[in-house]
Amino acid sequence: VGASDTVYLYSASDLTDIGDISAFRPYEVQLAKATRLKKLIIGSTASGYANGRLSALDLSACALLTEINVSGCVSLTGTLDLTKNGLIEKVYAKNSGIAFVSLPNGGLLSVLHLPAVTNLTAQNQTGLTEFSCESYENINTLRVENTPIIPALDIIKDRIAQFTGGIRIIGVNADLGDDTSVLEQLVSTAAQGKYLNNNGVLSDDKTAYPHVTGT
Repeated sequence: VGASDTVYLYSASDLTDIGDISAFRPYEVQLAKATRLKKLIIGSTASGYANGRLSALDLSACALLTEINVSGCVSLTGTLDLTKNGLIEKVYAKNSGIAFVSLPNGGLLSVLHLPAVTNLTAQNQTGLTEFSCESYENINTLRVENTPIIPALDIIKDRIAQFTGGIRIIGVNADLGDDTSVLEQLVSTAAQGKYLNNNGVLSDDKTAYPHVTGT
């Protein structure tokens, strides 16, 4: 199937899996009735794959979704909202244009592959065992709570001034050895004004330091 083909998908409510539709390179995937859908493969991790047509995706109706693949969907920008998908287990989004994957707070997530996001937020994803991010260079907001596989301190090391959207790290578990430079940065002038509260709101207090707890 060529990339010039147009594909509309109106998922019936009894479908749980529609197979791999990445070859169609659809520009619209309509999922308003896909209330039982468990697996959605729109993108591909194959070398050279790109879908430059899909620019929006609404998954709010897919409460039973466990796996999503939008890898290579380069025009899919902004936020991939998965907050209504509490059963999500696997997220594949590398080589996409997504700036922020909005995850549920807690849940069953085990695999998370991200593009070069600007906002990295993960809360209480204790079952996450496979994590990767194409690059940390674009991140300006970092919120990692009780998700030990994400190397939060390594992400901010030597780049703390870049986090203009704030930092909140809860339950970090890191062995720093003799290198305490990242801790020094967290109480430096560069860290001031980067306090994120429990609602993810950046403090107006320009002297407030990031909230960091753990061992």
